[in-house]
Amino acid sequence: MADHHYETERFSAFLARAELAESFGEDRLNTHPAFMSPPYLLDRSRIASNKPLVVFFEHRNCHACDVLHAGPLSNPEISAQLKDMDVVQVDMHSNALILTPGGHKLTAREWVNELGLFYAPTIMFFDERGKEIIRINSVVWVYRLNNVLRYISSGGYKRYATYQLWRQYLMRKKMGIE
Repeated sequence: MADHHYETERFSAFLARAELAESFGEDRLNTHPAFMSPPYLLDRSRIASNKPLVVFFEHRNCHACDVLHAGPLSNPEISAQLKDMDVVQVDMHSNALILTPGGHKLTAREWVNELGLFYAPTIMFFDERGKEIIRINSVVWVYRLNNVLRYISSGGYKRYATYQLWRQYLMRKKMGIE
């Protein structure tokens, strides 16, 4: 803030510039057994899928991505829940072509810009028709990721418009109010 960069550049550009200053991890994306292999043909706009879709937007040399993979994504319960979904990892800086859930043919970088993403990792969930359900723009811990995965895998998003409303329903149910 002292240099007033916010007045002359977008926040995403500032973060990209800052990432160049210090590299973390290895010069490759983290892996996970649930990740589908490219090409990413994620279109659900014409023909619905039978599973929700989760997209992990990450990039190389990403410390927060390393934390996500070493922590929550190494948890067996999380991995088990991912088996009920289509799971994709997208390199945010890549020029690889992707057929998005909405049926648009874009590079990964173009899709990231269209979605307004600027933080890695970002985890986005889409329904069977390609509509965004929820996104997580931060490193998430096991408890929260597990609950969001339960919201998706249970179909809670079909009845409750937001994760918070679903959690309130669960709390009322637990207390015997509903």
